[in-house]
Formats: sequence, structure tokens, C-alpha cells
Amino acid sequence: MMELANFREDSIQWESLDLKSLELYDLMLQRIHKNELMSLIEKHEVYRTKLNEMLANS
Repeated sequence: MMELANFREDSIQWESLDLKSLELYDLMLQRIHKNELMSLIEKHEVYRTKLNEMLANS
């Protein structure tokens, strides 16, 4: 299995992939994007909560 850290999108021969493979690749990218977005939102919520607590206590 290819490590994502070593993954280079330009190494893929897009023309040789069928539609189903491309759809699966797209689904994988959507899931990765969603997970990254949810992680960012969770971090923001923690920051916002702590900031509001600090402001309320000052």
C-alpha cells in the first residue's frame, strides 16, 4: 500500500483508469477532505470554548 506522505498525484496514469476506479478515487478524496474538515472544526470549537471561558473569567 502506498504511503500518503509519498503519494504524488502526477504519478497516476489517469487515462488508464476506468470510470469505477475514478469514482472510487473521488470518494476516497471526499472522505479524506471531510475528515480533515471535521478535525479542523473540532479544533476551532475547542479554541472558541476556551476563549469564551477566558473572556467570561476576566
